[in-house]
Amino acid sequence: FNDPYAPLQSSLAQLGVAEAHRWSRGKGVEVALIDTGVDIQHPDLAGRITSTRNFVDDDAHAFVHDLHGTQVAGVIAAQENNRIGIVGIAPEVSLIALKACWQSVPGAHALCNSFTLAQALTVAVNSGARVVNLSLSGPVDPLLEGLIEWGSGRGVIFVGAVPASGRLEGFPAAVPGVFAVDGLN
Repeated sequence: FNDPYAPLQSSLAQLGVAEAHRWSRGKGVEVALIDTGVDIQHPDLAGRITSTRNFVDDDAHAFVHDLHGTQVAGVIAAQENNRIGIVGIAPEVSLIALKACWQSVPGAHALCNSFTLAQALTVAVNSGARVVNLSLSGPVDPLLEGLIEWGSGRGVIFVGAVPASGRLEGFPAAVPGVFAVDGLN
């Protein structure tokens, strides 16, 4: 890969991304990203973001300046070999960016609540996305668990972050049917 930060992505080798790209790069797959906002003009994400929704506020400026959602979008879908940034795991997927979380101050951990997450999950499942990414963690929530069960019943695949404790607990990692993933460098 000729992307300047690819050498820092040890996960590329750990996951066999170069080999996987020979078989599939995600073309035709729609992924709903439930997170903070995303920089929809980022050159590494050009042509990947097909739609956006903001369940937090009407602040379009904050939406495109949110760091976490942009970083996660890049890990999923950044274009490889464009001499920009990083390499995405599936650089040809289409992304639906759903803002359900926010930062109270720049640089702080993002916050989410059941209401915004429930709205985003409903839109994600109804959008026809085949995969929903939830790079977040929080307490057990029966409403959100029910929405994941409903989406799983419709064939949607859910991916959720393992909390900082490293234990499969809380939402979404402990929800049956969620593929819980731990952070890789």
